[in-house]
Amino acid sequence: MNSIRYILYFVISFVLQLLWFFLVKENSNVTILDMLIMSLLFTLFMFILDKFLKKNRLHKACFFCCRLKTKIYDQAE
Repeated sequence: MNSIRYILYFVISFVLQLLWFFLVKENSNVTILDMLIMSLLFTLFMFILDKFLKKNRLHKACFFCCRLKTKIYDQAE
């Protein structure tokens, strides 16, 4: 499921670049290879952000909730 998300990130960023640089900005010196590399980098950055910030986001958002669940599970055992 996550791989589909990253493929979509790549495709959407590439298509948006194509639209921008060939339809909106017709006189640009950007090549297809530049667009592919930038789309790949964007996808890589999104992957890295998802991997490193996912745990921090969860624990900061529900810090007390996670502690409460942990205490309840410890007491049940």
